[in-house]
Parts: sequence; C-alpha cells; structure tokens
Amino acid sequence: MSANNLQPAPATASQQNSKTISDTPKRGSLSNRLQEIKASNQNRFDFVDQASREIAESFNASLAVLEFKEGGQTLNREYLKSGPGFDELLETASLLTIESQLEGESRGKFLGDENNPFMLMTCPLLDTTHQEARGALTLLVKIADRNIGQKLLNSLEITVKWMDTAVDEFEVMHQDSSDTKIKPSAALDAVGKGAKFENLTHLSMALANNYCEKLDCEKASIGLVTDDGLKIKLHAISGLDSFKENSPPVIEIVQAQEECYDHGDTICVQIDDSLQLDTTNRRFLIHEQIHQKSAGACIASIPLRGDQDEITGILTLQRRSDSPFSTNELSKIETSVSNFSSSVKLMKRADRSLKRHFLDEYLFNLPTVLKNSTLAMVAAVAILFLIFGWLPYRPTVPCVVQPQSVSRLVAPFDGVLESVAIVPGDTVKAGQTVLKFDTRQLELQQDTLKAQIKSNQVLRDVAIQERQTAEASILDAEIHGLELQLLSIEEHIARSNMTSAVNGHVVRGDLRQDVGQTIVKGTALAEISPGDGMRIMLHIPESKATHISLGDTGYFAADSHPGDKRHFKIVCVTPSTKIVDGQNVIVAEAEVEGDAEWLRSGMKGYAQVNTGWSPVIWIVSHKFWNALRLGFWI
Repeated sequence: MSANNLQPAPATASQQNSKTISDTPKRGSLSNRLQEIKASNQNRFDFVDQASREIAESFNASLAVLEFKEGGQTLNREYLKSGPGFDELLETASLLTIESQLEGESRGKFLGDENNPFMLMTCPLLDTTHQEARGALTLLVKIADRNIGQKLLNSLEITVKWMDTAVDEFEVMHQDSSDTKIKPSAALDAVGKGAKFENLTHLSMALANNYCEKLDCEKASIGLVTDDGLKIKLHAISGLDSFKENSPPVIEIVQAQEECYDHGDTICVQIDDSLQLDTTNRRFLIHEQIHQKSAGACIASIPLRGDQDEITGILTLQRRSDSPFSTNELSKIETSVSNFSSSVKLMKRADRSLKRHFLDEYLFNLPTVLKNSTLAMVAAVAILFLIFGWLPYRPTVPCVVQPQSVSRLVAPFDGVLESVAIVPGDTVKAGQTVLKFDTRQLELQQDTLKAQIKSNQVLRDVAIQERQTAEASILDAEIHGLELQLLSIEEHIARSNMTSAVNGHVVRGDLRQDVGQTIVKGTALAEISPGDGMRIMLHIPESKATHISLGDTGYFAADSHPGDKRHFKIVCVTPSTKIVDGQNVIVAEAEVEGDAEWLRSGMKGYAQVNTGWSPVIWIVSHKFWNALRLGFWI
C-alpha cells in the first residue's frame, strides 16, 4: 500500500458504525488517564474499550482495531480517523492480529515508503493467569524511521501488558465471592456422547480405542472403581473385543490401576525423567515392572475424577519409549478423560438389572403366621389402620452444616508468604492483618524503576532543550511504560498485607506450613465466617424431592450430637439437581433456630422434614409402586 492512501479523507460507508478517535487535547500522562479509566468503570469490557481508545489517542494512531474475548462474549471495535484505503488496511490488520494471538507475541509491519512511512503494530491481550490470548490491540502509527517504529512497538507492548494486569485485577476487585462458577460445557458434552452407548462396556471400549489412536499409544486400558469403592474392575483394552479377567497381563494392568487408585493421582514411569509429578518420593513397583517388561515403554495411569474430586476409574496408557509423556500432556489427558466421569456414573446405574433395582430399594419381611385370636385381632386392627389410617409423612434426608456467609481471602499476586497470624478457629476483627507477603523483591524493583524514571526524565529534558523532538518522544513513551510498571508494583506492595474484611472466626485456612513458599495468584488462602449463624444444606433424593417444598419445617441432628435436635425451616430450594456422593439430589437451604457452640462448618447429619399428613398405605408402599412402574413401564 502506498503512503498516499493514508491521507485524510471522508469516512467510507463501512466506517459508519465505527467509533472515532477523539482529537481533543491530551490531559495528563497516559498512566494517569488509564488509571482514571480503571477507577471509573464497573465492567471489564467498558474498561478495555475506553483504555484502548485512550492508548490509540496517546500514540496518535490513524487506525486502531480492538478484539477482546472473555466468558463467551466478544468485543470488536474499530477506532478510525477518516481516510481512504482503510478497508484494505483492516484486512492486513486482521491477519497480523491472528498471527499475534496464535504466537502470543507482538508483531509489527512497515507500510508506505521512505518519504511517508507508517507502521502497523499489534500486541496480544493475554490472560496473565493462564497465559492465553484473549484478544489483541492493533494500531497504525506514522513514524520517522524504523528504529523509532520498533521503540514505539516496545512501548505499546509495555502499555498493553499493564492493561492485561489491570483487567485481571479489575476482575478480582469487582468479583462477587458468592457467584457460582459454571462448569465447563465439555463435561455436559461428554455426558451426551456417553448416552449414545448401549452399556458401560461399550462406552469403555470406545474411550480406550479413541485415546489409544489419538495419543499414538500401543495400548490403552480403562478400569472402573467398583460400587464398594475397594477395587478396580477392568472394562476395556484397546483393540480387544474380549479378554479373560484371570489372565496374567490383565491382572497386571488391574494391579497397576489399583496402585494409581491408592496413590490418588497420576503415575507415569518412563526413561525421560523431566516430568514434574508430585510422587512424594514414592516408587511405584507395579508400573516399574510393566515398564521393564515392555522394553522401557512409557507407562502412565491417569484417574477419572468426578464432581466431588472422587476417582471413578483409571485410564492406563502404554507408549513407545521414544515418545515420552510431558507434564502438560498428562494434565490435558486427565482433564479430557475426567469429563466422562458423569457418563460412567449414569451408565453404572442404568446397567443395573431389575432384580438389582428391587434389592437396592426394598427389603420385605414376610409376616409371621398368626397363632391365636389375640394376635389375629391385633393384625386386623393393623390392617385396617394400614388401609384407612393417616400419619405425618416425615422423610429423612442427609444434610451438611455451613456458615450463613463466608469472607474469602485470595492471593492477589504471585508472591512468597512471609507470615501467618491466624489458624482455623481464631477470632478476628475487621481490619486485622491476617496474612503478609514478602515485599523485599518488590521494593527493590520499585527503587530500580524510580531511578530509571528519574534518569529518563533528565535525558528527556536534555533532548527537549536540544530540540531533539523524536528522541524526547521516545524517552517520554519509555517513562510512561516505567510509570505503569511502578504503579503495578506499588499496588502489589499495598496489597501485601492482607486484612480481614469482617468480624468473625476462621473456618478454613491453616497456612503455617506454607510460610516461605511461593503462592500462586488466585489461590484460596482462608475463609472467615462473620459468625452470624449456621445453616444446613439438605441433600434431597429425587424420589423425595416432590414432597418437600419451601417453608417446610423439621428437626436436624448432627452425627456428633444425635441427641441434640435443632428445629429448622426451609428457606430456599434449588430448581435443578446436583450430584452429591454419587447420587442425584435436590439441594435445599434451611435456617437453624437457636445457636449451639458445638455447631461447626462441614458437620454432617440428618434432617427429618414435616411434609404433612398422608395415608399410611401410601407411606409404606409408594416406593414399591414407583419402582414397579419404572421397571415395567406401567
């Protein structure tokens, strides 16, 4: 594209819906203006929108293109000054933006000619926690020469990195701790795929063959945890329609999977020792034995984890010795295969025979033959009462104790934990320092940046006096970047002393063993309950859910204090089901009357709910009739 195509001209029709870069005079430094934008916004999309427009103004860009994706939403903006040829530029900018996001690095492209040079520069917007691209900002800037263009690209990269950090901090600042995170759709998609198979064996065979081919393995085997949770039963071996459970190779695989089940985490034995797995210096003899018998092949066992992090099965992979597993690959495999855990659970229940359904749900005792008239009279009265009598129906359901509300402390940045002033059970006051991060490294960086800023300011003033406008602009841009870095470090230092937001007591978070360790940003550190009472969460099976409703009352007894019954009232019933301890349940929230010092968060017990009066015959027989209807479709 020639430089002549970049001269100002009226906007084209394709630009009517695009925002325009303001020509108003600049106010204050770029860092101050971005900080003001951050403080004035309550929505991260609006912040990115306004901040990108401000950056484009600061760089005096002729064209700016923004793409930002977060949480399934996409923000696309084109900030344009009038001029022909911008449609062609947008195509070039789009290609450069895609390349920048794929590589996760900044990109620049020189346009125009020596007399009228321009530079198209793009920087990816990165999720600093997961290091994944979530968009990019692209600018078209007029430059004096290529060296200045490269320096401007470096300055833009520093500014965008600050904006990345600001977006993450912005989310933490405005995040509601009570929000419920939506589970990945991959798990729901896996349940849908699993439902297409006739039984559990067919599903396991399909998974084994799929992972064997996808991961270029010699063999893949899937074993599932039995109902009693004590052992593993092998269900599928890739490439085999059937196998003998008592054959030595099968027994060896089962033993390896049980070794992984006992360990509770991924196990990998291979010649390449670069894996970073937490094996606590243990040796896995069965895996090592298979590794040696298979001429040094790579052996890995990966657990299938359910919603409550329980292990429902084990996937064992065998691959050639020249194709070792990496830590990242094993992590992705575990995430992928765990999505099918819910399908395995549902298929297990669906595979039960009618006899098994009947035995699981009902236990009948045959009546004793009546020997005399007294017993016959009692029996007659009992039968009449059974047929015509009414009794209160009080279903009993499991439940767990939880505090009314919880204030959570989350690590604000990656840092070394210096001191801990709390342990679970301690009473704290609002504003009390509970955790402290080491700031020595941050303070050293702070002093270094201040010295660099002062040095660059002196050089800029000298350049201005000597009328070196280009050099002064470059130094000014570098000062802006250093100021942004300094601002980020100062914010980290200010947040290194973590204080309690409420008066209450610590219910979770013993970090005494973690002092001196590096804590990753976003790690949950402690939970503080304001002490405004406890609530119980009732886990109501589907068979009883239709009889329990909002406003019902009853009594709760904890496993630790079965004789102390507490009256409660149901105040909330969730509209959807949830998997708890392998069962599909409806969760209801109830408020407990009175206050007991022995009540602690996480205690389990049982709740008896008063649902009103019902016929005795229905109370004793409704489970049987429901099972009969489901079994014979009547």
